[in-house]
Amino acid sequence: MIDIWSMALALTCWALLVQALRFRRRLWLRQSTGFELAYCLAFVEFPAMWEAATSFGFLLTFAVPSVSVILRKTRGFADSGQRRYDDTALLMHAIAEHGPHHPSGIAAMARLNQIHRPHPIRNADMLFTLWVFCFEPLRWVAALGYRAVTPREADAVFAFWRDIGVGLQIQDIPPTRREFECWGHEFMGKSFRYFAANRELTDDVLAVVGAWGPSWAASKELKVKATLCAIFALLPAVYTCEGEFRAESEREIGLLVAALGLTKERDEFEASWSSWLFGWTLAAALRLWAGLTALLLPPRPRAWASVLLAPAAGGIDGCPVFRIRRPAEFAASHADGVFDLDDLGLFAETDKAK
Repeated sequence: MIDIWSMALALTCWALLVQALRFRRRLWLRQSTGFELAYCLAFVEFPAMWEAATSFGFLLTFAVPSVSVILRKTRGFADSGQRRYDDTALLMHAIAEHGPHHPSGIAAMARLNQIHRPHPIRNADMLFTLWVFCFEPLRWVAALGYRAVTPREADAVFAFWRDIGVGLQIQDIPPTRREFECWGHEFMGKSFRYFAANRELTDDVLAVVGAWGPSWAASKELKVKATLCAIFALLPAVYTCEGEFRAESEREIGLLVAALGLTKERDEFEASWSSWLFGWTLAAALRLWAGLTALLLPPRPRAWASVLLAPAAGGIDGCPVFRIRRPAEFAASHADGVFDLDDLGLFAETDKAK
């Protein structure tokens, strides 16, 4: 029989080793700057949290009627929802994994500009989308990550997305992180309001989520309900943890739910004990996992960065070609696991031609 004191000693030694490794990682992060630091946060330190936050961040843009009207008009999510979702993810990975000054990042930003050019998108809406990609991951990590990012790390993330904004020809980007963060909260307070296109777009995206996973695991309706329960549970968990902007964030929860037309669903969630229990369990499980990660799991090796793309041979006129490292996730839209940037967003151009 294993001696309980030996187990306790072994666990204590392991925890001390983990803390030593995390201290060494913090020392390395303090020496990193610019793109290298932002890259490490997104793909090494918090890859799952970063991806979840940016995916959820799309809902924030759907609460702005001038955004949702254009997205509904293109019918990208309505007619080709999974392809629209995947192409956006691949474009953003092409930029984020290589940086806005790398040839692949520059080519990806040029493709985004080409896709956006035919549509009358307001500069403020583009700026808010940039704000979402910059600050939403920081909010989620602060609330549910195993540690919050430091001010120096947050500045590196801001500088990274500011450079991307310049490449996307977005005007009037605030010069500092704090000014940009204040601008975003002010924009949400003024721009979040209900419009029919907001709810239609939300339903289109929920239909995409409902198709994920095997059909035998759960029905489409159950997957959509579980997704909404997760949203309603995580909104207060994430937004009420924010210090300086806590009051604004609490008010933004109500504005967001109302703007997306989900007030009835939230009321049902709050009235149902089973839904409430599911949401509470999810938030508690994420916080427990964060605590265990900080205490018992060593930092992810930098060689295990959660990157999605790898360069591939081919390409015409210098257009980069990529191989998807996790092709099963994109089998519905890119079955062969290889694409070039000109392949992305073609559904939007087809809809425009119609």
